[in-house]
Order: sequence, then structure tokens, then C-alpha cells
Amino acid sequence: MISEDEFRASANGMCPGWDLEWFGVDADGHVAGFTNAGFALVPAAVFGSYSLYTRTLDTIDSLQRRGRADWIAVRPRWWDTWDDWSARGLFSYDWSWRTGMQVATLPYCQMCRPTVPLHVSELPADVAGYIALVEFTSLRFPNAVKISVPA
Repeated sequence: MISEDEFRASANGMCPGWDLEWFGVDADGHVAGFTNAGFALVPAAVFGSYSLYTRTLDTIDSLQRRGRADWIAVRPRWWDTWDDWSARGLFSYDWSWRTGMQVATLPYCQMCRPTVPLHVSELPADVAGYIALVEFTSLRFPNAVKISVPA
């Protein structure tokens, strides 16, 4: 887990050099997890509270497996985060992993999807409220293979 100083540096656009994990919801309330490879754009709302950020990570990590991950991408060398998230019900995205280019505005690409999706209402109220700050109102994760995050 990143420190609060690293979290604040990321909020200011400084690349810590590793994945920053963050979460959002779609128009149907399904939850997705995103990894930014240390470079990609992250919605500003993610940086509103370090304590809620760490609580959210802990909550996601403590979810029971409810199904399995259906991979739609070729599994990269390190794939366990996305597989674990999807087995727990999250749609899983990595930033532009297919291109190998470090351009922050490239889209996030769906790696795998859950067989049993998690709805944001199944999470504790504080975590659900924090995740819902990043809402993709015009998207549905089952159909969203690529997602661009506005600057």
C-alpha cells in the first residue's frame, strides 16, 4: 500500500513508479478496479481522502470470492490483482497495457470481468460512497472494453 505522502504526490501528478489502484462504478452500480501503471490519469475524486482510500483497498481485499474471472485479454506476466478482483465481483482494468507506451491519456483496457458482478450497494456505506464519487454514468462495464479518463 502506498504511503500518504506518495498518495498526495500522485494527486499532484507525480508518478510514484508503480500501480495506483482505484475504483469506480458504472451506470448500473457495478464496481470496477483500475490500475494505472504509475502513469495514467486518475480521477481527482480518488484523492479526496487517504483514509477512505486505504479503507476501500482493505475492504476490496477482504471480499470473499463469489465467482471467477473471465479473461478477455491475454494474461500478462503479473495478473493476480485483476484475477482476484474479478473473482470478488469487480470488472478489472489496466491502463493501456497493450500498447507499451507511457502516454497518460491512453485508455484503460478491460483485463477480465466477473462471473458474478459486485454491486456498489453490497459494500459498507462509507466505501460505497467513496467509490461512487467516480461514476461512469454513460458506461456499463460489461460492454466497456476501453475507458478513457478525462484530464
